[in-house]
Amino acid sequence: MTRTIHRNQENRAEPSAIREATAGDEVIAIQGVEASRTLVEISETIFEQTRLEAVAVVDGLRPIGLLTREALTAILSARFGHALFANRSAAEFADRDALILVEDSTLEHCLQRAFERSEKRAYDDLIIVDRGGNYRGLLSVKRLILYQTWRLEVERARKRAAEEKGRILEEVAAMKSNFLAAMTHELRAPIHTILGASELIETYLAANDSERAFRRLRTLRVTSMHLRALIDNILDQAKLEAGKVETIGEECDLTALIEEVADGTAILLRPEVQLRRELGIERATIQTDPIKLRQILTNLASNAAKFTERGSVTFRLTPLPREYEIAIEDTGPGIAAESLPLIFEPFTQLENVKTRRYGGTGLGLSLSKSLAERLGATLNVSSEFGKGATFTLRLPRELRTI
Repeated sequence: MTRTIHRNQENRAEPSAIREATAGDEVIAIQGVEASRTLVEISETIFEQTRLEAVAVVDGLRPIGLLTREALTAILSARFGHALFANRSAAEFADRDALILVEDSTLEHCLQRAFERSEKRAYDDLIIVDRGGNYRGLLSVKRLILYQTWRLEVERARKRAAEEKGRILEEVAAMKSNFLAAMTHELRAPIHTILGASELIETYLAANDSERAFRRLRTLRVTSMHLRALIDNILDQAKLEAGKVETIGEECDLTALIEEVADGTAILLRPEVQLRRELGIERATIQTDPIKLRQILTNLASNAAKFTERGSVTFRLTPLPREYEIAIEDTGPGIAAESLPLIFEPFTQLENVKTRRYGGTGLGLSLSKSLAERLGATLNVSSEFGKGATFTLRLPRELRTI
């Protein structure tokens, strides 16, 4: 007797590969029992030596019925049953109303037909034949239920995954839509300012009013710096997503670079805000990518200047054994605790595009975090709502790129 499982329950295809399975896919190829064999032979050579629950009784290649372990046990164990029936042929006791289905029947159809039977017979194995009516094997209804349960779980998992993917795509689309709206506003505003300032400068120079022209030149410079930072952030974000950001290490005077960024930040501050420098050391030389470091510090400092209406913005440099700690601290509105985990997410802003007071594209901090990691540095934030924020960059003395 052979028993070959054509499909292993534990090694099913991945959900994406699921198709409409048929009885032939799940059939257990068990050799049929010839109709002439006696009940005692079947009991001793098949049911006592295997874990089969049923066997098909066949006449040559044609199945004539099903003989279950339960039915055979009931016959032989009944009073005088063994004496009366042990040597009778299987053909006399085969269930000729057993369900016989063609191998290309779908599993769903097989289950439906199985449960159309009485409750007592609903779980009996099904006899599977080929298109010519020749016996192929048995299909376990119990195993089929397990398969269908597994399939249902897979379908549910696929549905949940599709719903989750759809939700994520909607969120990404919304973030990018907000980003585009913000970017359009942020780029248009400085361009209008630059155009307006240029026209005023021409007017003042024509009237020999150099003092007012110089004041407008300062506005022009500040606005141009802001516009350049916006464009740099957008381009670098695209490069990061494409994996095309390269780091170039060279010797850099860290204190001089911080001083340069601080000088640029001073132009952006409101009159009520004081710029403080707590550098501690006159010169600190490191090996890093100064362009990317300048961009990180400029993003952090411009944010501090933008959000601080009164008080101070402080640049602090602290030497550590293997790195330098650069902190930019402001006395702005601070960040709520629940918003801190989102602060470095791309396209994320903590205020609605239409209602926010301070503007921005939502890329600066995300980009700064990514660039810091490229330099082997860490960027963290600490804040108490209503009491300002401190962004801390820990930069290794030697460039460690990723």
